[in-house]
Amino acid sequence: MPRFLMASYAAQLDRTGVARAPLLLAVSAAADAKGTPFVASTPAENRYGDVVAGPWKIDDFIRNPVMPFSHNYGIPPVAKAENVRLVDDTLMGTAVWYEGADYPLAVTVAAQYRQGFLRAFSVGFDPKTITARRLLPKDHVHYAEQGYLYTDNDLMEISAVPVPANPEALVAERAGIWRALHALGSCRAVDPDDLAGLAAVLGFDSRAVDALRADAPPSRLPADRETVRELLFDLLADEGVRGMLREELAGGAPDCLGELLEFARP
Repeated sequence: MPRFLMASYAAQLDRTGVARAPLLLAVSAAADAKGTPFVASTPAENRYGDVVAGPWKIDDFIRNPVMPFSHNYGIPPVAKAENVRLVDDTLMGTAVWYEGADYPLAVTVAAQYRQGFLRAFSVGFDPKTITARRLLPKDHVHYAEQGYLYTDNDLMEISAVPVPANPEALVAERAGIWRALHALGSCRAVDPDDLAGLAAVLGFDSRAVDALRADAPPSRLPADRETVRELLFDLLADEGVRGMLREELAGGAPDCLGELLEFARP
């Protein structure tokens, strides 16, 4: 493995609870000929208990914006990244797919993102500072008994992957949906089983669903009905969410959705 780290593997060396704005639900994620907007990284706790946070150095990457498939550097990249930037603490960009007939893998990957079979991304990076989270002050937002905090990161590549380490590293629309679900969970005012059921209906994998079922961590969001109602309306008004729920709603609202809508009523 190269000296720098792949987000999918970084935690093999050994829960932040604050919901963050913006939720990014307004970002268009249409995967068309112009590319696929994505979230590459956020300082959310990943599947291994680690946090990859800024500051990020991206200048070198912008000069060589390669996007391999699953961190495989032995074959040509499947895309190049454009419009790579930091929006607050979120690393974002757009994947422009290679679609020459001479590279079937790239054509297949591009088609699977467009059709929703692939939705995730992962960063390869060189961390300049690695801190055990248990050594952070206990009031630090990233304190935890396990895992590491990676900061001062040099971005090396962004991969298209089937499963991300960071549950927020998704096609931009999916990332916004996940953030909305997580924000609702952090309010502590909605039954975690209802949220998990909605996440399952929306196609999130079992580990993401289980994370929403876990006890909600501390949050700066007030757990009042008005806040939760606004979050629910933003989530359920999103065109992407409506599209994903269309088949489910055709047969009547699933129980989880009915419970959430009942809670949101004035």
